[in-house]
Amino acid sequence: MNAAKILEQAISEKKTVTFEYDGHKRIVEPHHYGRLGNSQQLHGYQTGGTSSSGNIPEWRNFKLEKMERLAKNDEVFTAEKSYNASNSKYSEIEKQIK
Repeated sequence: MNAAKILEQAISEKKTVTFEYDGHKRIVEPHHYGRLGNSQQLHGYQTGGTSSSGNIPEWRNFKLEKMERLAKNDEVFTAEKSYNASNSKYSEIEKQIK
């Protein structure tokens, strides 16, 4: 299954995802994905794993093409109260949390 399909399911079911990105394992609550700049990206709230900035939890954008070993988890989450799709500057949102 490709990354877009996994993310669509995770967003629909409000389930966290795990993946490797820039050498770091990430645990993320996916809120939407679509086009940002010239690439397809995930906008999500990273709640676990590691990051080079060290700031967790934190909102982040991730390029789908750089995600490795993407998997949907069984953990259900509630949309973050600070989530606002219009603040993300995506030119197109293909799937977003309801």
